[in-house]
Amino acid sequence: MDSVAPDPATRQPLREVVARDIRRKIMAGELAPGDRLREQALATEYGVSRVPAREALHVLAQEGFVDTVPRRGATVAFPSAQRTRQLMVIRENLEVLAAGLAARRRGGDQGEELTEVLELGTRATATGDYAALPELIARFHDAVGIASGNDELAKMTRSLRMQVRWVFEMQLEERSGQSWKHHQEIAEAILAGDQERAESSMHADVTRDADLLVDLLVARAERQRP
Repeated sequence: MDSVAPDPATRQPLREVVARDIRRKIMAGELAPGDRLREQALATEYGVSRVPAREALHVLAQEGFVDTVPRRGATVAFPSAQRTRQLMVIRENLEVLAAGLAARRRGGDQGEELTEVLELGTRATATGDYAALPELIARFHDAVGIASGNDELAKMTRSLRMQVRWVFEMQLEERSGQSWKHHQEIAEAILAGDQERAESSMHADVTRDADLLVDLLVARAERQRP
């Protein structure tokens, strides 16, 4: 890869630019669980010093993409069904809280964003553009978090989603139609100011995610057994 530079559009520092590309490779399967990630090799690959390479690995470790062991360095993390289930329990409660608060505010200033994302997701599903769905799913849930009016809650839910998103992107084609139906139910409840329905719809959506995630990880672990 050519050397990278801070993204002028988003003003992201080098560590975020490097972390974003490593994250993309992990999610695409170009880097597999257990692969070593050496600071010097990454610095050379991305044309940066070891400092942003080290900081990028720290960011990815916080998100759960990378495991770091003292004196052994960093490796791509093995998704754990137990850890994923624990994260999803936390995510469920925070996402439900965000949906309820967003409904109290009838979506705040995020009404147009929610509507637009739903339209884009429905169109992508209908045309088979499944590669577009991960970003649209992230945009939808980010909009709900922002609509809650609680900046800290929005940050926390985004961090939790990042830690499970890379596993969940498997089988997007099979679940895409139902996924957008669920998101539409959530958005309609929020925009109608129906707190109870927004919370129950979000609870059902995240619970389905949790069950699918754990099933995928258990199945993968079974396949990898000698």
